[in-house]
Amino acid sequence: MTDHYETLDVPRDASPEAIKKTYRKKAKKTHPDKGGDKAEFTALALAYETLSDAEKRERYDRTGKDGKITDIEREARNLLCKEFASLLDAMKTRIFDVDPFEKMVSSIDRSRRAKHKKITRVERDIVHFEKVKTRIRRRSETAPPMFELMIENLVRAAQEQIVYSKLNLQILDKANEILADFEWERDVVIVRTIPTTGAMPEFLYG
Repeated sequence: MTDHYETLDVPRDASPEAIKKTYRKKAKKTHPDKGGDKAEFTALALAYETLSDAEKRERYDRTGKDGKITDIEREARNLLCKEFASLLDAMKTRIFDVDPFEKMVSSIDRSRRAKHKKITRVERDIVHFEKVKTRIRRRSETAPPMFELMIENLVRAAQEQIVYSKLNLQILDKANEILADFEWERDVVIVRTIPTTGAMPEFLYG
């Protein structure tokens, strides 16, 4: 895969203005209507489309892939930022022994287990609703099918819950994947015993 920065002939820290200026200059020379090569112009256009968009450029710099981040990844990032923000207060006084990434992994694991349990429960509800529906008998054709329709609506709502829960699981899995690229720098704890009778050990944090 051709490097977009090489295609545009700009450094990786090039400003948006420099990227735009270089693209316009090269586009005039490579445009097919001006006798340029179509493949070269297409590669140039793709490079500019990626590097001129802040979100696409950030993703390209990080992964080497084109395109914007997916909705799943965006939701996962938002989730992690909210989790991290909720830990900031605890970190004010206990920054040396609070690993926010470890706590976020634990929180995500709890959420994943809860989602799996919910899906299992709702699937059982659907089976129950369907069984109930088969028991309903109308004595005349003029009797309204209101109970069957009610159950169908309940089943439909339950199916939507499952879809939503599975989507949340994808977000949680992506959040775990993102967290795998981070680690917390812990303080080194040095225990020094003061040589006096009955003295408590002194904890130093470096």
